[in-house]
Amino acid sequence: MSEYQAPGVFIEEIRFGAKPIEGVGTSTAGFVGEARFGPRDTPVGPLASFADFVREFGDNNGEATYSADPSAFLRHAARAFFLEGGTRLWVVRVAGDQAGGERGRARASDFDRGLTALDPIDDVAMIAAPGSTFVGDGERRRDAWDVASLLIVHAERMRYRIAVVDAPNGADASEFADWRSRLASSYASLNYPWVKSAGPHGCDLLLPPSGFVTGIYARSDRERGVSKSPGNEIVRGAIGLERDIDDGEQSSLARSGINCVRQFPDGTIRLWGARTLTADPDWKYVNVRRYFIYLESSLASGLQWAVFEPNGERLWQNVRRAVSDFVYDEWQSGALAGRKVDEAFFVECDRTTMAQDDIDNGRVVVLVGAAILRPAEFVLIRVTIQTSHCDSRPGTSMG
Repeated sequence: MSEYQAPGVFIEEIRFGAKPIEGVGTSTAGFVGEARFGPRDTPVGPLASFADFVREFGDNNGEATYSADPSAFLRHAARAFFLEGGTRLWVVRVAGDQAGGERGRARASDFDRGLTALDPIDDVAMIAAPGSTFVGDGERRRDAWDVASLLIVHAERMRYRIAVVDAPNGADASEFADWRSRLASSYASLNYPWVKSAGPHGCDLLLPPSGFVTGIYARSDRERGVSKSPGNEIVRGAIGLERDIDDGEQSSLARSGINCVRQFPDGTIRLWGARTLTADPDWKYVNVRRYFIYLESSLASGLQWAVFEPNGERLWQNVRRAVSDFVYDEWQSGALAGRKVDEAFFVECDRTTMAQDDIDNGRVVVLVGAAILRPAEFVLIRVTIQTSHCDSRPGTSMG
C-alpha cells in the first residue's frame, strides 16, 4: 500500500494476477517457392496484397505458361491466395544451383532450407510450397514427394501449423492414390487436382491448388471462424480444372483423405473436402485439427505471464480463471458443443493434475477438456507451465 503525504484523491492501477487470454491469428500463410528475384532463403513479409509480392519478387514480366518457367508458380499462388481472401503472407524464395549460366530447378534440399527460414515467424499458421510438385516431361516425381514430406515434418515439428500439400500435376486418380499412401499426418491436407485460372494476355494457367486453398482457409477463418469447415467454399479464381472428378472418384479419394476441387452443374468450382492425412478419427477433419492448434497456441501464448509466478494455490486459481474465461468465450461463440458449460468444457489445475514432483520442480499442469462439434467428444489438452529455472514459453500436449 502506498503512503500519501497530503490530502487528496489518488488512483492506482492494481494487478489482479490473471491476465485474459486472447486468441491467436490463424490465417497467416507461409509460402516457400521459386522466383526470379528477391532475397534467397529469407522470410519476406507479412505481405498484405499481391502488389506487395510483386514489389518484393517482381512480376516475371507477365510470363504465364507453367511449363516454360516453374518460377512463375509462386507468383500465381500468391495472387490466388489474396484473390481467395487471404490477407497476410510470408514468402521465402528458394533457387536451384547455377549450372553453365542456367538456373536449375530448386530441389528438396533448397525447400528444406526455405522452410527452416520460416521457423522464427510465430504467426504463420499454414505452409505450402507452390510449384514443388510440378513435374515436367520426363522428370521424376521423387522430389515432389520429398518436398511434401518436408512440409509435413515442418508442420509437425512447429506444432502450431498445418501443411497444405499439392498433388503432382498430370497424375490420374490411381497414380495419385499411390503417391498419397506414403504420406500420413493430421497436420496436413492434400488437395487435388490442379486448378485452371485466367492468366495475363488472355491465356489460361494450370496452377497448383495450394494458393487457392490457403486463401480459402483464411477467408473461412475470417468470415466463420477457424472451427468452421472450409469445405464447400467456392474457388473464386478458378475457371476450370486439370481434370473433372465424378462422384465415384470423389468417394474413393475422400476415404483416402484427399480433398478434391470439383466443378458442379451450376458452374461453380468448390473445395469439396476438408480432411487431413491421418487415419485417426479424432483428427481426420482439417477444421478440428486447426481449431485445436488455435486453442493450444492461444493457451501457450496467453499463459506467458505465469512463468515466473510463485507456484501455489493462488497461481493455480488465476490460471484456472484465465483459461476458463477464454474457453467459455469459445463456447459462447459457437465453436464448442454442449448446451451447458459443463457439457462444453472443463478446466482443472490443482493437486489432482500435478504430482508433488511437478510442484517441487516449478511445473504447473493444466488439464483442459473441450467438446468439439464433430465428433462431440472431449479431447484433452494438457498444458505444462514451467514456473522456475526456465525462461521458455509454456507448452501444450495432447492427451
